[in-house]
Amino acid sequence: MKSVGLMLVVGRVLVALAVLLILLIGGFIWWRQGIIPWSNQADNISFSGNGSNETVVPLAADEADVAISFNEVAAKAIEISTFEDQPGSGWQGGGLYDSGNAYEGQQSLQLISLDGQSVSSELETKADFAVIEYLDMAVQVDNVMAYETLAIDIGDGDFSDYYRYKFTNLNQGWNIVRISKEQFTTGQEATDKSTLTWQDVERVRLTLMSRPNSIATVRFDMLGGLTQTDDLLNRLRYPRGTDYRVGLYGQYGQNHLAVRNNAPSMAVALAEPKEGRDFKLAATVRPQSGATSGLFFRGNYVNGNGYYFTIAGDLGDEWRLQRKNADGFETVLQGELDNDNFIKGEPYKLMVEVRGQTIKLFMAKSSEEQLRLLGEITDGEFSAGSVGVGVVDAGWSTFDDIQYKAF
Repeated sequence: MKSVGLMLVVGRVLVALAVLLILLIGGFIWWRQGIIPWSNQADNISFSGNGSNETVVPLAADEADVAISFNEVAAKAIEISTFEDQPGSGWQGGGLYDSGNAYEGQQSLQLISLDGQSVSSELETKADFAVIEYLDMAVQVDNVMAYETLAIDIGDGDFSDYYRYKFTNLNQGWNIVRISKEQFTTGQEATDKSTLTWQDVERVRLTLMSRPNSIATVRFDMLGGLTQTDDLLNRLRYPRGTDYRVGLYGQYGQNHLAVRNNAPSMAVALAEPKEGRDFKLAATVRPQSGATSGLFFRGNYVNGNGYYFTIAGDLGDEWRLQRKNADGFETVLQGELDNDNFIKGEPYKLMVEVRGQTIKLFMAKSSEEQLRLLGEITDGEFSAGSVGVGVVDAGWSTFDDIQYKAF
């Protein structure tokens, strides 16, 4: 009996030792991966790369040589409609909310016209059209040959008087359209009969009419107004062309810089400094699509050559340091999130510290106080050049709080 009891005691001790060993091994693995299972800090980012536990305090706006917050620039993006309304609370008429196809957010407004039928949808608005200089919106066309008339009307309460803009030269798929108020014509047959002023605007109307024996389908998203952006754009440099689009983006009372790209890459550089050598560069990045985006430095914004420190787009988990030259892109350092994904619209703070040929990459969720070191590398491909932000691949992201400090 004593031998049996002794064996039971020994067995229990061995089980306890085995459990303790498992906990120690698991704890060591968690420590190596930077995971603290009992932490209540949901903003922590666990990553893989050649970084360490090094953390730094983000640049303060008053510490930076250049600091741009797009909520503080003179130009403003005025939100008219995000098309995220609930049915019955926003657009009224023949349109339907489409939750399966949107340029931004969860849904768009869809108009369908059959065999020359005119269909329209209206929105009551309190936006101040007197200060708006441009309208900015996304328009998707399924078949550009199927519609006869596609227009946006800006009018009084019952559209007895209104301004009209007819959409032309649209491509199949999503189009980003910017319309100057000067491009609108009066809705009256004779212009001298119109007494409407932009201060009188109370409603917006979207109208679609298909051609005979055709079915036309058009979707609308991201309808906003812009005030003059010359001061803002004078602080930025970027390539010109139909593949690139830069402007303010307003949603939920916040203004950000929107960078949309249909080319292999797009770089938006700060006008000052003209050339960065040793510095810190930081920005808040919000992915809006599947395209990778982030910081651009020691580069040429015209041809896009230079370094790109980017994070993946929506639902991706990779971060990369790439360099682009005449031969194309080459990844020189990369890693991934171990237990998370980058999410559309969420803010991520990126910072790069460059001294000579040493490049350090930092990241945090914007609500964190500290930036964590992702990786460090020695590379001498580029020694100086423009600094700013960039989007790689077709897609778009928004940026804010761009900061630069030279050493």
